[in-house]
This record gives sequence, C-alpha cells and structure tokens, in this order.
Amino acid sequence: VTLFGALLGPGLLTFTGRIARRSLMIFLVPVISLLATAAIVLYGVLHEGFDTHLRITSVQHIDVNSGVGFAWSRQNYFSGLPPREGIFLNADTYARPVVADGATGSYPSGTNPREGVDFSITLLQDQQNWRGWLKPRQQQQLLIGHALRMPKLPIEIQRSGKQQVTIENKTLGPLPIVLLRGEGDDYYLAEDLAPSQRVVLEVQDNAAVTSKVAQLMVDLRPSAPPEINQSGSLMDFGFGGTRYINTAAGDNDLLDVTFQQALSDKLSMEHFGFAVLARQSADIEVPIKGKSSESLHLILGTYPW
Repeated sequence: VTLFGALLGPGLLTFTGRIARRSLMIFLVPVISLLATAAIVLYGVLHEGFDTHLRITSVQHIDVNSGVGFAWSRQNYFSGLPPREGIFLNADTYARPVVADGATGSYPSGTNPREGVDFSITLLQDQQNWRGWLKPRQQQQLLIGHALRMPKLPIEIQRSGKQQVTIENKTLGPLPIVLLRGEGDDYYLAEDLAPSQRVVLEVQDNAAVTSKVAQLMVDLRPSAPPEINQSGSLMDFGFGGTRYINTAAGDNDLLDVTFQQALSDKLSMEHFGFAVLARQSADIEVPIKGKSSESLHLILGTYPW
C-alpha cells in the first residue's frame, strides 16, 4: 500500500512534471489503479489455486452386535473451481447447509457472498444432486447424516491380563487417541497408535484418564482450515475466517457435544465402551473429491471383550 501510494502520488507528480505533461494524471491514475486491482485479483486466484479443500469432523456410532451404525459429519469445503455438475449424495442421506445464528452478521450490510444464493436439489433414483450450492472461493459447510452398513471396527481388543488389555490398530492411518472402559471403573488409554501397531495397556483410573485426554485434545480440537486462515479468501474480503468461527461449532453443536462427552474432562462412557479418534475414515460419505487436511473422526461403540 505504501509503495502504491508513493507511485500514484509523488511518483506520478515527479514523472509528469519532468515531461511537462501534468494533464496525463487524468489518464494514468485510473489506468494504474485498474492494473493494480487486476494484479491483486490475479494473485489471489493463483495463490488459492483451483483445488477443492476438505476438512471433515465426524462422529460415528457403531453397534457391534448388529453390524450397523450411524454417522454425523460436518464437512467444510473451499473450492477454487467447483464441479459444474454439482455434488452428489445418496438418496437416503440427510444433508443441510450449516449457517449458525450470527453468521450473516459477520458481514457488513450487503457484502455476505452467501446471501440470496439459489441452488437446486434434484432427487434421482438412488442419488440426490445439489447444483449451484458450492460456489467458487467461498468457505461452505454441510451437516451430513447417514447410516453405516457393515462398518469395520478400528481396533481389535483382547484381554491380556487381570489389569491389562492388548489392542491393535486395524485401520490404514494413525489413531491419535484410543480410550476404553472395562466392566467397572477401569480405563485404558493409548496415544498415537500407528497402523497395525499392537500395544499392551495398563489399567488407569477415571481421574488420570480424563486429565490426560483433556491435555491431548487441546492440540486436536478442530480449528479453521489453513487454506482459508483467519482472513478468509482473498476473494471474500477478509470475512471468511470470521464466518468459519461462527458456524464451525457451538454450545449445542451435535458433534462438539459428543466430543466433550467422549474425549474431555467431562468424560461419560458406558461399560465396555470405546472411543477412537482417527485421522481418516472410509465410512464417511463425501460428495466431492478434494484435498483433505486435518480431518477428525470420533468412532464410538461398546465391545464386551
């Protein structure tokens, strides 16, 4: 801004004065301003790219006996070039845009890019097609709920002693936190379990486990995606980050409340319950392909080992 002001003010005055053509200021000022504006817009487009970025936070409940479950996920999208055909979901999937109270108030009057956005939902035989909802260079969110059919348990649990449990990571990715409760007030905690890794866990009491889990979740709590950061898209006039904070979660947010009940100092878990925090999950329905960053999947259930 300083360089631009120096060029447009003293710089042009000096230049036009030396060539004795001060009248050129009428032409040069708007031309240079337009070129600078175009350069900023071009830089924003090239810097943000044309990829689609995803960040998913999900809660999955698995019924081990019946082999079914249900998942809720909050999916954040930021797309430089959304697919023209829109996004596709299964016909029996519940989905709605996430716009919390106060989100509109994050923008000055008349600048909310999502205000007045029209889109169509077409119900096909086995799919639903959302056209026009995902706009370019706007951070947007969907709350998605769907059934889980034959979900695979992320861990294998075996009792290896009176106060010991052996667990194995059965997923293809790391598991930052694995928390188990036995038949009483015995708890077992594992951290950063690598794929296929087996560990033997010693029994811990509730106070020790809840304190440790609360510390671990400080760094793992969902935050604004780095691709939009606190200033938002360059095409969003700096309000994208604010809108994310307003719509990401709240005191009554379904996912946030479940995270608190399962992985915090407010821990509430059934006997033989398990809570597994994963970075990736193939069981979540994602309607658009893109680059995923820092996703979190909380997998819950009971397994009488």
